[in-house]
Amino acid sequence: MNFQVFQFVSITVENKIEHRFWNQKFSRVVDAATDTELSHVTLHDLLPGNTYYRFNPFMSEYFPLDETREEKIAVMRSDTRMYLRRNHNR
Repeated sequence: MNFQVFQFVSITVENKIEHRFWNQKFSRVVDAATDTELSHVTLHDLLPGNTYYRFNPFMSEYFPLDETREEKIAVMRSDTRMYLRRNHNR
């Protein structure tokens, strides 16, 4: 089988301090990738009025991005419905 490797990343953890360092770095990368505030501000400032809308419902609890439990999804739906009711006229 022939294939070409374009990138290869290897991180070796030597001790707990280095492990904690890489966990913090990884967490920062994930936070930056999932932080929508900068995108929101940029789009809001650059696009003409009435072309960009942000739906950002308040969630009654923290949900990870990969949440799949039905009871948690039901809470998300309920929170979203409440948000839509409160912001109906905006």
